[in-house]
Amino acid sequence: MNCHIFCTWEVLMKFRKYTSVLLSLLFAAGMAQTALADDSVTLTLGCSQSQLPSSGIFEQLCEEYEEQTGVHIDIQVTPDDQWTDVLRTKLSVGEAPDIMWADVDGLSLVDRINPAENCVSLADAEWVDRIEENVRNDLSVDGTIYGISFKGPKFWLYYYNKDIFAQYNLTPPTNYEEFRAICQTLYDNDITPIYEAVQEGWHHGLMWYEVAGVYQKEVPDLYEKLNTNQIKVTDVKSMLTVLEQMQDFAQSGFYGPDYMSNSITNDFGAIADGSVAMTFESNGWEQQLLDSYPEMDGKIGYFILPWGDNDTLGITPTQNGLFINKNSDHIDEAKAFFDYLASPEKLQEYLDGETSIYSVCWPEIDSKYPEALKEYMNQFDTSVVLQSGVKFVGGQCFEIEKLMASMFLDQLTPEECLQQIADIMDEQGELQQDPYWVG
Repeated sequence: MNCHIFCTWEVLMKFRKYTSVLLSLLFAAGMAQTALADDSVTLTLGCSQSQLPSSGIFEQLCEEYEEQTGVHIDIQVTPDDQWTDVLRTKLSVGEAPDIMWADVDGLSLVDRINPAENCVSLADAEWVDRIEENVRNDLSVDGTIYGISFKGPKFWLYYYNKDIFAQYNLTPPTNYEEFRAICQTLYDNDITPIYEAVQEGWHHGLMWYEVAGVYQKEVPDLYEKLNTNQIKVTDVKSMLTVLEQMQDFAQSGFYGPDYMSNSITNDFGAIADGSVAMTFESNGWEQQLLDSYPEMDGKIGYFILPWGDNDTLGITPTQNGLFINKNSDHIDEAKAFFDYLASPEKLQEYLDGETSIYSVCWPEIDSKYPEALKEYMNQFDTSVVLQSGVKFVGGQCFEIEKLMASMFLDQLTPEECLQQIADIMDEQGELQQDPYWVG
């Protein structure tokens, strides 16, 4: 993929200046109606821990909304590794919350929440045409939009402590062998090379998903061939190579002694105190670090993932979205809440208050990418990550990552792990009656 995502977004954002006045007037009219809402209404909102912004900005917006309208938003948080199954179960028995936060990609949305059966169409909402087109498509089924989203495109990097690298004369790697040599040097000097947190249930699998550019170079039209069941993941040699490299790092001690039980939120302190040299995090992590450790300003570097000699930037176009339960007793109130969140004023407030992101998926709102990061990213071609481009991966990620954890512990070989991933994908293809699997 030869487009540069930041350049594209900068062009789109030029439209903001021409629309903000009209949109503000529309929002004011909508809020006037919302203010008439019954002050006894409570909207329940279910989500996973990682879907809820860590900055507290979403709770702040909810509190402001309650002050303006009397409608209370009751946020109910479930652990990341449980939320997908919990939500499916609640939907099946008619006990889902009024509003549901779900991970989103165009390939697994039906499997996750089946919007046409369970969610309210938002096609008539004023804001639909303002949301970025690719995101709008990912929130839709058969051309009907069911959700609203906020965060801009996501990508993952290795962040490193510059002081530690300088102490041992290390420079950012450009391939896997350099990456491994850096880790060996750090390990030999009693510094944990990389912070990893397998117990989160999702973090460690991203190493495999994010370097999809490696797999696409090996197999032209890879996603089309996987999605039409022409080939299996076991046919892609580089997928096995990356799994082998991941297992090697785990068994070589490069993730430290506690990588199976670590919490990912503790990597800030580990990087700041120098006990760990690198961590694997998404865009915006550096700013979050500086919020807690301002003394680290200027001391953090970053590089793209070197697994499999990767040289592309993996992009997640759409991260997650909010959806309204079709069986809610408060559909109109939930729609009004979405209208409130979609106002230019609140979108700007969201971006300003959420330090983990540099953009929202609303082109009228200018991004806040640091120039140095923007220049670095624009050096690379981009590729859509595996879980966003291939069927039966995103919706089954926790099951897949359990296999990877077993592989780290030498309970599975990389070959066995990859074969079981292929089996999971085939099982889902049959269960979901995909025509390329059952036709």
